[in-house]
Amino acid sequence: MPPANVRDHKSAQALSKANLARARLAKRGYDSSKVRTAMSKRFKQRSKGKVAREWQLDAAESILLGLDAVVLAGTGTGKTAAYMLPLLLPETAGKVLIVIEPLVALQRDQVRRFKKMGIPALAVNSKNWSEKKAKDIKDLKYRALFIGPEMAIEHAGGRSLIADAPDGLLNAEVVIRKNHI
Repeated sequence: MPPANVRDHKSAQALSKANLARARLAKRGYDSSKVRTAMSKRFKQRSKGKVAREWQLDAAESILLGLDAVVLAGTGTGKTAAYMLPLLLPETAGKVLIVIEPLVALQRDQVRRFKKMGIPALAVNSKNWSEKKAKDIKDLKYRALFIGPEMAIEHAGGRSLIADAPDGLLNAEVVIRKNHI
């Protein structure tokens, strides 16, 4: 159930903006303008001229500031950019993004997109799991992991990968895509 002060989309959006503003102020030495400019610039350079939207930058900044974020947007609107943008910053080196993606075809597509942007990525599912991949993941050779839910829940290798995560993975951002209610 949403908080009592969130009755509609506009109210929810205003609350989100207020939470983001408070988080910016709470982080000593944080320069929102500088961070947003850096993400925007790197995104434009690596995406052949695409421009990050304000809502994508808000979501990315929320991730950087440790806030929980929910992004509701239609197919093809750029939700991926919202969680890709933080990985473009040098200060996030050594951090790993974990995306729970149920569809293998979408895992492959996301890996292709991240690699195209210069971000090492790997799809991990029960069909392609190997001990070599597990070692590479533990050695932090990838910045983005796209994991099927069966790997996170049912597969012993996937569960141990998450449970025994090295330091870089302990600072991971976890994204769950394609929730169907």
